Parts: sequence; C-alpha cells; structure tokens
Amino acid sequence: MQVIELTFDDTRELYSCFMPFFKNGGLFIRAPELLPMGTEVQLKVMLPDALEFQDAKGVVSWHTPKNTQHATPPGYGVALDGDSTILREKIEVALGHLLKSSDPTFTL
Repeated sequence: MQVIELTFDDTRELYSCFMPFFKNGGLFIRAPELLPMGTEVQLKVMLPDALEFQDAKGVVSWHTPKNTQHATPPGYGVALDGDSTILREKIEVALGHLLKSSDPTFTL
C-alpha cells in the first residue's frame, strides 16, 4: 500500500481539496502523475494548526488529468474508508462555515 503524506497549511487549501460528496469524505491530491483508479493508499494528513499527522486509508476514486478546464491542477481524489471518520470530523471542524461555501474547489 502506498503511503502519501499531505500537509495543509491553511483552511482555504483544505477546503479546495476536501471532497464531501464521498460517503466518508475524500481528499484531492495534486500530482503530475496519476495513480490508477482503485489503488489503495495510506494517508498521513497534517491539518492546519495540528500538531501531529492523522492517519487514514482510502482508495483512488477520482482523476483530474493535465490540461483540464478552469486551470484545475492535475491530481487524483482519494475516497476515505469507513475507519477514517475521525479525520473527516476533524476536517469538518477545521472548515466550519466554509463547508457551505459556493467557492470553487479542485473537484466539483
């Protein structure tokens, strides 16, 4: 299983990468090379203002290839598994009022 380390410096960046439309949430990972759909990954996520990484597992379930419309960066989305509810809850707390924002993200 591939281990991916993600650090979010601010809530705007986290908002742009959070994928609430997956059942257990998900995160978009900017990357020039895409992992194949269905690849299982281990995430180590540092949220804004956190002191330690939060571990989570997921599956690659979204692709944004190079040269897409709206200058969206290339990368892939990881749908978090059912054991990642603590991470999803921490993300939702960190984002607070931004969850209802209509600002564009890197996904939808």
